[in-house]
Amino acid sequence: GAMVAAIVHLYNSESHNAQKTPAERAKAKLTNKPLSGSKLSKANPAVGQGCGAYQCRTGGKHAGVDILATDGTKLQAPGSGTASVGYLKGYGKTVLINHGDGVQTRFAHLASYTVKEGAKVTVTTDIGTVGRTGNVPSGGQSHLHFEVLVDGNRINPSDVFTWTQDK
Repeated sequence: GAMVAAIVHLYNSESHNAQKTPAERAKAKLTNKPLSGSKLSKANPAVGQGCGAYQCRTGGKHAGVDILATDGTKLQAPGSGTASVGYLKGYGKTVLINHGDGVQTRFAHLASYTVKEGAKVTVTTDIGTVGRTGNVPSGGQSHLHFEVLVDGNRINPSDVFTWTQDK
């Protein structure tokens, strides 16, 4: 009896989880807003217009947010998880954190990494520093390109965290 009840309870909690939106699932895992005092970039130097917000880049969707910050600003993990580190075309030096439940965060254009491949991270872990590696125009401002992925699909990071928009 008890075993069946436990299995039914497990099944119900799993199916309940499926009802959560991707943003709700991300919010459950991510508690530490990256660059909390910073603003989203309004300008997109690559095309001279558009903005650093989600899906408002001219000539292609922008799959994350660009958060303005000075070179070398330390970045902490937004939630607990396991880090992957590497250089990606366009993104430059990148840290991807797997937070569980299909939730991942990506930090791009970093100047440096301060975590190693496979490292376990928490919200107090320094993961890297802001820079301009990868596809950042020479005149472009230093910024963090930040993405939130749920089940491999990029969602709007502004559905998880709120930043102010640079005027």
